[in-house]
Amino acid sequence: MAEQRQKEWQELMGAALDMLEHPERVEPAPAGKVQPAIRLWRYESFGPWLSWLLFTPSVNRGPKDLPVLRTIKWSPQDDVSRLTLPMEGLRRGFHSRPSISIKDRTLPEDAVAEMSKQLRHIKLAVFAKGPSGCDGTSFGVETLDPFCSARVSWWEDGPPELASVRTWYDAAISLFTLGAET
Repeated sequence: MAEQRQKEWQELMGAALDMLEHPERVEPAPAGKVQPAIRLWRYESFGPWLSWLLFTPSVNRGPKDLPVLRTIKWSPQDDVSRLTLPMEGLRRGFHSRPSISIKDRTLPEDAVAEMSKQLRHIKLAVFAKGPSGCDGTSFGVETLDPFCSARVSWWEDGPPELASVRTWYDAAISLFTLGAET
């Protein structure tokens, strides 16, 4: 990759990570009176990077305000190809905007309430030592309450001490992807 392409790649990756880590900043904002509540992510070494942000209805909500799930997907390999392969660059453009897809959809309020309740009751050994490796998949979940938040991330299967949050994560992803493409 030429020096200019490396700079473009760094800009592109920074922009993609900002969108993945802060989906609430991506315009347009979801409809209704909702607030960011829980974010999950899955970043694969050789696959797409996905971030899900669950917006829950605000205290001063209207009767039609429902939970909104925002899914952000980035395929780093597509952008690497576009920046490094001349024919791909000519076809798709040599620019430093990440190829991101964003989808918002509502979720059933009762399922979201149950999922949130289950998350609040998980007890974790937060200073567990995880596995190490080179390639693989990173996972995580964070709560976005401004008065009491938490963030847990792990690589591949993670340590046994995180089994309860991994089980919850898998159930949440099932709810998030039910009837929707990831």
